[in-house]
Amino acid sequence: MKKNVLMTAVILLGIMTGCTDSLEQQLAPAAEVETELTTRASSGRLSTYTPPSYIDDYASMAGWDQRGSWNLANVHDPTVMKADDGYYYMYQTDASYGNSLEGHGHFFCRKSKDLINWTWVGSTMRRQPSWVATKVNEYRAKEGLPAIKHFRYGFWAPCARKVRNGLYRMYYCIVVDNYIGNGLYADAANFDHTWTERAFIGMMETSDPASNHWTDKGMVACSSTDRGFNWGRNGQGDWNAYFKYNAIDPSYIICPDGKHYLIYGSWHSGIVAMRLNPNTGMPYENYR
Repeated sequence: MKKNVLMTAVILLGIMTGCTDSLEQQLAPAAEVETELTTRASSGRLSTYTPPSYIDDYASMAGWDQRGSWNLANVHDPTVMKADDGYYYMYQTDASYGNSLEGHGHFFCRKSKDLINWTWVGSTMRRQPSWVATKVNEYRAKEGLPAIKHFRYGFWAPCARKVRNGLYRMYYCIVVDNYIGNGLYADAANFDHTWTERAFIGMMETSDPASNHWTDKGMVACSSTDRGFNWGRNGQGDWNAYFKYNAIDPSYIICPDGKHYLIYGSWHSGIVAMRLNPNTGMPYENYR
């Protein structure tokens, strides 16, 4: 299988802790430091602020027809950005009590003026982009595997940011919930002792979040492996993952010096820091 190079740098969190510190120094509790923010919080409006309370059971109002009253109910993996119109916009993973979001689009949006009271806006992606299935089957053909005919997807953990006035980007994750070997849905009955297929990160843009009209720009990254064709799995309790870098949970960072990065990865074996072209929002290296 052609190995995809998906990163420009890997963040090694262990190095960041400082290798020269003693174990006692590393485990010592951090001293409390007063900052400008904590000073303002203790003396200003935040000192008397009481957050809203919610009963942690919204089963009675979780239906799709009640979405207008959800406020912060049925929110998972939220990402929030402030737009030019003064509103905060929130986007989320496709997860909901009773799967009430199913069949209504993906990466749903709400907006708020105060980060407390949220108004339902709707789906930012009406249907899954066709490039995901195309890419999966391109890779499978190179690996000598049959094409997948029936896909099952997960739509996870977007990250939305304002790039500049009039331009906003959202990086999103789509996982392919089919086994690598037989290509069937990743259910216990279909388990063939292989791992599930790769995950993908895509990107879409808008000039006006209030319109909720986003234009998909295609693939940014996908999961990569250093194990060749060894996608076998000893059992469903085997967590020695096949993909070394898992293309999920993207975070989009714009640095003060103007450089753009995408940070992603989860639970496999590392976190990737990928530098992006600020003009396109895509990687500089063409590895796709």
